[in-house]
Amino acid sequence: MKTLFVFDYRDYKENGTVGVRPSVRGIIIRDGKIAMIHSRKYDYYTFPGGGIDPNESKEDALIREIREETGLEVIPESIREYGMIIRKEKGAIDDLFIQENYFYLCDASGRLFRQELSGYEIDEELELCWADPGAAAAANRDRPHGELSGQEWAKHLFRRDEMLIGKLKEDGLLGSSARPGTEQAAVPEGKEGNGMEMWDLYDEQGRKTGETWERSRAREIPEGRYHIVCDILIRHGDGEYLLTQRDPDKEPFPGCLEASAGGSALAGETPEEAARREMKEETGLEAEHMELIGTTRRPKSRSMVYAYLAEVSGNKDAVRLQEGETVDYRWVDLPTLFRMSLEEPVLKIQYQRYKPYFDTLEAQARGSR
Repeated sequence: MKTLFVFDYRDYKENGTVGVRPSVRGIIIRDGKIAMIHSRKYDYYTFPGGGIDPNESKEDALIREIREETGLEVIPESIREYGMIIRKEKGAIDDLFIQENYFYLCDASGRLFRQELSGYEIDEELELCWADPGAAAAANRDRPHGELSGQEWAKHLFRRDEMLIGKLKEDGLLGSSARPGTEQAAVPEGKEGNGMEMWDLYDEQGRKTGETWERSRAREIPEGRYHIVCDILIRHGDGEYLLTQRDPDKEPFPGCLEASAGGSALAGETPEEAARREMKEETGLEAEHMELIGTTRRPKSRSMVYAYLAEVSGNKDAVRLQEGETVDYRWVDLPTLFRMSLEEPVLKIQYQRYKPYFDTLEAQARGSR
């Protein structure tokens, strides 16, 4: 592997004892951002990786370390050499300590496992972030880092990573990066806003498997695994139901009417928490009561739909449309909703998801006659 940089601090005894520690680190780039480890305690960023165990290949160590520190699953076939960075300094035990950092470019699958942190990693509260490289380097350089500030090893780490980021840019592997102060350095994995929305996966019985999946790779969800989707039928206290009109540019079914707010549950959310969030985001309304009225498993799309009835009251004109999602709304009574469910393509689909609820209403109506 080619040598990228050598940091030789020349503070050691020549011709003395020598200790060597090899380590591996991964460079995973997506959409101009890099998978980095962020310390919530000390607010710094670095490339994931660590030491090589006895009888372990560099590639196997890379896969293990990245999975333990970040939860990402490295695709073995994607691993390719990038370069080595060497550090030479006075050792705590030997006269000369040599750190060999082997950096590899690699890709990760859509699967995300739970971190397996230990020791200082737990203490420093390490988390996976997809970082803007320039902003992350600036954060390391300019922000305070608590008791780490001024420590030589930390200064070396920040300098090493900043030089590596510069080399990646020089080699054309990174696009333009944000100027310091113009963009947040990184967003924690699993949160919206970083382009890497994550979903928990469930088995066919609706039990969490402990796996997490990236939304952009939804079509690669394994057979027998599902993510949660929520549909919310909104009923006002006066008995009318909310219909919204989809944006003309929103596929599928552009411009059609629908009787639902909803979307996918984010990693860490329960189905009801996701339903309440989606309803608030898409309509501006908050449910006073939320009732689960049906579940549907859709193997083809690897989704499990949780249908809810949300009860609201108050001003019916308080609906707030979400740009890019909906362009209009109306409230309709139940007979009108039934009639339109025979005519509107989206309402036909949603009627089936809400059918247990509607069947209950019809049974109650027959019983009161």
